[in-house]
Amino acid sequence: MNKSSKFIFFEKEYEFNNYKRVRIVCVISKEYFFEISDIAAFIEVERKKQGNSAKLNTHDYFLIDIVKQLSEQQKELIQLINSKNFKTILRSLIEMDAKISDYLFFLINCRFENDKEVKDCIESVEKDGLDDYYCGLNYNDSLNDFKLIVHKFC
Repeated sequence: MNKSSKFIFFEKEYEFNNYKRVRIVCVISKEYFFEISDIAAFIEVERKKQGNSAKLNTHDYFLIDIVKQLSEQQKELIQLINSKNFKTILRSLIEMDAKISDYLFFLINCRFENDKEVKDCIESVEKDGLDDYYCGLNYNDSLNDFKLIVHKFC
């Protein structure tokens, strides 16, 4: 995330396992996802705000562990940035940020009742994470150029 930002915003419309399209806005007064000290508590609070049951199950905790791992990887990568690896690390950070945003969206808005739903979520995030995170890519655009594309969730 942009170090100068004071809030993380994400808004998303998505269809997953026959859930109707959802439009959600989350605001976190943190600069990076890894600054959220308790991701499970954050998800519970956001679920309550949506009028959903806040109770987390083992499937939720499995996905929360993935979010924690990605957040820690981001933290480690930020420490490694230098002029020689900037482009490579920035790309990795953007990809991880996209995945974390998707996982948090699904954890807040979906109930995972079995392993297949978790697997489908992981496949969706891995396959479509960057496309969901950034819109407006066309044939001439490239993430390798790091043009900041219109962010459809802010």
